[in-house]
Amino acid sequence: MSKRTYMNPLKIILVGILLAVILAGCGKQSTQTGSTAPFIGGTTGLVIDFEEDSPPAEVTDDGSYSFNTIVRLENRGEYKLQPQQVRVSLEGFLPSDFSSSEGDLIDRQPSEILEPRRRDANGNVIDGTVTFVTIPSEGSSPLVPKKFTGNVQFPFRANVCYKYGTTANARICVLKDLLNKQSKAICDPNTGKSVASSSSPIQISGFRESVIGRDKISFSFDVIHSGNGNVFKSDTGDAVCPRDAREMRQSEDQVSVRVDAEGLNNLNCNFPTSGNAGFVRLISGKRTITCTLDLSGQHNTDYEKIIDISAEFNYRDYKDKTVLVKHLIE
Repeated sequence: MSKRTYMNPLKIILVGILLAVILAGCGKQSTQTGSTAPFIGGTTGLVIDFEEDSPPAEVTDDGSYSFNTIVRLENRGEYKLQPQQVRVSLEGFLPSDFSSSEGDLIDRQPSEILEPRRRDANGNVIDGTVTFVTIPSEGSSPLVPKKFTGNVQFPFRANVCYKYGTTANARICVLKDLLNKQSKAICDPNTGKSVASSSSPIQISGFRESVIGRDKISFSFDVIHSGNGNVFKSDTGDAVCPRDAREMRQSEDQVSVRVDAEGLNNLNCNFPTSGNAGFVRLISGKRTITCTLDLSGQHNTDYEKIIDISAEFNYRDYKDKTVLVKHLIE
């Protein structure tokens, strides 16, 4: 007589639950969404470095040692650079001490466009362009140390001037009745707002909004220098960083700023020429810009509106290295 086996009822229930979970998981389709942030963010523009052993740490003065300097440039910000918007100069020593001339060492430019860092459709960060500038350029005579009376150290500075920019946006709150906000209003026009700023040495921050009349709002934001280089006025498409002391004083710390509220009229900011765009001079690395928006006939409903802010400037930064010229006794 055969012996029957019975499964524990509790085990049957557990197996059923497990199967249901597995089937439910198989029925779901995974979805990937990219980042909702408008920018990668950061305070970096071009990153400057010397390629390894270029220049070498040590050379000799017997005339047998020649070399070039290779400057590595990486665009880690979010602003696209054309070749003419970057100028690289090699400084720190008298050109004739290395059998060269000033014209061979200054204002060298890359041969390709420097694409910015950016996100793809899935939110993955794509690195910006890395390029190299050779000084003296290929085809020119290399650097050859002259004869010295003893060992001498020289500073080699890769001085880079480049045009750069920042893009930022923030939301303003517009209510049908600006003076009497309802308890369940979609937004508050009298408070600070978050602001997103692209990666650049110049940042936009501290966005705040307030109601100043039945049909008027005001908003302010700060333009801040967050890098270690020098900011100069940019009024052309090329990179221009003045070397003359007087020209430097006139151009230093000036940033071109533009504010847009597409679809809304009567926007004015405290630029020297009023309007929605102009140059501002940073004081101790900062400048506050205040704008007013007359909403007469433009706030029949409650809504939020994106304010677009852009800034452009020339920027000078550098990378240093020391080269030891060893004297060889004849």
